[in-house]
Amino acid sequence: MLKHSQTLRRWGTTFIIIFSIAIIAICIFLWQKVATEESKISHPLSPLTAKEINTAVAVVKREKNLSVNALFPDVSLQEPDKTMVLNFSPNSPIIRQVHITILEPKNKKSYDAVIDINQGKLISWREITSGQPPFCQKC
Repeated sequence: MLKHSQTLRRWGTTFIIIFSIAIIAICIFLWQKVATEESKISHPLSPLTAKEINTAVAVVKREKNLSVNALFPDVSLQEPDKTMVLNFSPNSPIIRQVHITILEPKNKKSYDAVIDINQGKLISWREITSGQPPFCQKC
């Protein structure tokens, strides 16, 4: 009976180790798949990737003297010109621009910015002087 119990315990331990390795392998596979898919932008109207969002925010922070409390309630694709979209072919270069709304609590102002992701440059910056910027509860 004791040997049977030890054998079951060994099999249980072996099963747990093999199961854990399998789960880790699946996670690594899925992570790599997501990472490679994120870098693929197949159409001018494809959603922004996390990398593009991070790049756009970094460009704004680099170009403008924002406080650490600056908020970014809206980060979205700046839609390209309609003719560019209609004339798009799979091998043509894709120009990607990001529109960002910034809330700056330090000076109680809001701004709109457009960033060219391909060039990593801020191409438009304006203060929002009328209307209400998007509500943001600690974005």
